[in-house]
Amino acid sequence: MTELERLEKRINEIKWRQQNCNHIWNETKYEPEKKPIMRTEPDVVGVDIWYKEVPTGRYETVDRWSRVCSLCEKKEYTYDQEDIVVKAIKRAKFK
Repeated sequence: MTELERLEKRINEIKWRQQNCNHIWNETKYEPEKKPIMRTEPDVVGVDIWYKEVPTGRYETVDRWSRVCSLCEKKEYTYDQEDIVVKAIKRAKFK
C-alpha cells in the first residue's frame, strides 16, 4: 500500500466516523477570520483588457465562530448569528 493510499484510507475512516457520530458539541468559540481586501487591476493582453483581483496588503476582520465535537473532533465554522430572546422574569407588582 502506497503512502497516498494509506492517507486516503485514513481520510475515509475519519469522514465515516464524523458522519456516523452523535455529536456532543463543546462550547462555541469566537475565532475572527482575517480576509485580504482585494482590488481590481487592468491586465492588458494585446488589444484586450482583462481585469484581475490583486490583494491590497490590508485585511478585514470577519466575525466567525467555531465548535468542536468532543467525540469525533469534527470542527464546524459559521459566520451567521441569530437573535436570542430571553424569557422575561415576572415579579410582584404592588399598587
